[in-house]
Amino acid sequence: MKVFIGLSSSIKINPKYYNLAKEVGTFLTDLNYNLICGSTDLGMAKIVSDIFYKKSTISLFIHKKYLNEIKDININYTLCDSNFDRLKKIYEESDIYVILPGGIGTLSELFGILEEIRDTNKKIILFNYNSYYNYLIEFLEKGVKANFIKEEDYKGIIIVKNMIEFKKEVINYEK
Repeated sequence: MKVFIGLSSSIKINPKYYNLAKEVGTFLTDLNYNLICGSTDLGMAKIVSDIFYKKSTISLFIHKKYLNEIKDININYTLCDSNFDRLKKIYEESDIYVILPGGIGTLSELFGILEEIRDTNKKIILFNYNSYYNYLIEFLEKGVKANFIKEEDYKGIIIVKNMIEFKKEVINYEK
């Protein structure tokens, strides 16, 4: 199966997030997943891509303006004309979507994929590690209560808080 992992490429974050990336990457490669990603060279993205590179395959979908940031010529990459085009390819190529803590790019990926999976049986696993996404979850729940967000759309997000919950949801997703 192919997994998309949305996550931070920041190099200024708390090291505990790097440890999370390592745990998630190791678990998924042990299940023989292949990685679909939008970044491989920095932060949590570098940690995850290094793990997958040793055990599996990586498909990188990158906006053409970031071509000069690709440092590893052995990675299979596809240049995209826009972030919308990149997100479409990520959506089409992935079987499962995992969102770890991240910034604006990660949020863009989360909402873009959520929009696309609305009428499918696909799900997004949102890893609310260290309560990182609490305010986002509260916002989404408020949107559901106020009827701005359909409850079935919100249910397209599986929220996990730790590796035990994450492993359970990934294994259940495979069934």
